[in-house]
Amino acid sequence: VRTRLILSMHDFDGRPKDLMRRLADAWAEPAASVVKFAFRARSIRDNLEIFEILRDAPKPTIGLGMGEFGLMSRVLAPKFSGSLTFASLRDEAATAPGQPTIADLLGMYRFRSIGKDTKLYGVIGWPVAHSMSPLIHNAGFEAVGHNGVYLPMPVPDSDEAFKATISSLVEEPELQFTGASVTIPHKERLVGSGENRLPTDPDAEALAIGAANTIWIDQSVSGAQAWPIRVTNTDSHAIMSLVQDSINNVNGAKVALIGAGGAARAAAFILARAKGTIRVLNRSNERAEQLASEINSWIEKLSPDRHMLQSGDIAVESLTDILTTPCDVYINCTPVGMTGGPDPEGLSIPVHELAGKLPPETVFFDTVYNPIETPMIKAAKEHGFRTIDGVEMFVRQAAAQFELWTGKLAPVQLFDRLVREKLGSSS
Repeated sequence: VRTRLILSMHDFDGRPKDLMRRLADAWAEPAASVVKFAFRARSIRDNLEIFEILRDAPKPTIGLGMGEFGLMSRVLAPKFSGSLTFASLRDEAATAPGQPTIADLLGMYRFRSIGKDTKLYGVIGWPVAHSMSPLIHNAGFEAVGHNGVYLPMPVPDSDEAFKATISSLVEEPELQFTGASVTIPHKERLVGSGENRLPTDPDAEALAIGAANTIWIDQSVSGAQAWPIRVTNTDSHAIMSLVQDSINNVNGAKVALIGAGGAARAAAFILARAKGTIRVLNRSNERAEQLASEINSWIEKLSPDRHMLQSGDIAVESLTDILTTPCDVYINCTPVGMTGGPDPEGLSIPVHELAGKLPPETVFFDTVYNPIETPMIKAAKEHGFRTIDGVEMFVRQAAAQFELWTGKLAPVQLFDRLVREKLGSSS
């Protein structure tokens, strides 16, 4: 067996200014059979340069981005003819920052199935390292035989960074970037305005809600520059389907929304449009009033058959009024009760005080999914009410994304089982 030389260079601080000169020298070295370069990636876009270098390399080359921004270069190495990649036996055994474990590389990311035709998906947010979306979507791709891989894509909280990253991903045709989940803090940027606004095509629901969580790229249009960036909000579809499953008919149902953020806006729009009567209860009356006014206006515009909205379809009340008007459904849209949140032991809805005033078919719905059983869900179960936990919502919104991207039914039971097992083991 002939021994061959790998000529290797690393920069743990960032991309060397003279990277291309160093590579040219290394490629020209007759003794080197393989050239390896690795540097700390500073953004998702650094991966694209690595792929370009690998694609045009005159001899076998390994190119890796170190750190959390560089994971894409490690997982997609086969797609761009990288000679090999590196992984660790365990997280604590990594020999360079950002290395995935062998179990994640081969299992979750299905490294051996990645090729030139593999489509790229991901979750865009800041931070995203602990997102469970890669776990379920990659398992879903395998289950339905879809040639795709889904990665965490960290993008800092900046209009400029967000626009530059999405534009770069879309404009690189060989990457085959086909869709993404978008999470905090970027949801509003998908439908926002201003000089850094992306040339997106939001649907009416995303515009009405003022935020979106899903991108998919229509690659049927010829020319990378022409690919439209479609945008929607699958949170609203998840909320609607879960509430309908619990009470059958939203028309005329009374729904209390606790909070006035993105999840509350999605719930208010979709449930009011289905002719539910919505009460918004929030610490800030001003924010709740703004939500009600904007959503009412959009529903009038999108539902002409409804004519003028009747007073009270979306009513704003103080949190102290929650005990005065019984509702059919109570939805927590705040982070109260969330692990690592501002009030993990808090009770988002005073279930114990409501218990004597409500029938057992009343539904208590929490949008928080970690822990699975929040203090509110636990209290509702103790009093015999119907409950919808945050895992159910997370899975439904992910399933809607999956179906948009693949055109195939999502394996919902698989998604649900994986999330519950992961959360159960972490707790």
